[in-house]
Amino acid sequence: MYYNDTTINKLECIGHIQKRVGTRIRKLKNETPSVRDKGKLTDKFIDKLQNYYEIAIHSVVGNLKNMQTTVISAFYHCCSVLDNLSMDNVQRVKRAGANINDSGNVT
Repeated sequence: MYYNDTTINKLECIGHIQKRVGTRIRKLKNETPSVRDKGKLTDKFIDKLQNYYEIAIHSVVGNLKNMQTTVISAFYHCCSVLDNLSMDNVQRVKRAGANINDSGNVT
């Protein structure tokens, strides 16, 4: 499997990667006062992000392009960006490689 100039020789356990994602987000939260002080990035929310991340990866194992799109879509779903569909949010989702269907769901 290739990603840009990096060759991936070992596929890691999805649960291990899920844990690393949570650890890095928690570290970001602790190191970034603007994120921490607003109270929006809670441990409960980080757990939710981790779970959506795991589900996204499990659903498209073996297809890197779809995996990237699915992970980004899961992030936007988890953040409830689509509850308030503004043109800015729609454009962010599209730039990330995902599509929005007629009912406002990320596909």
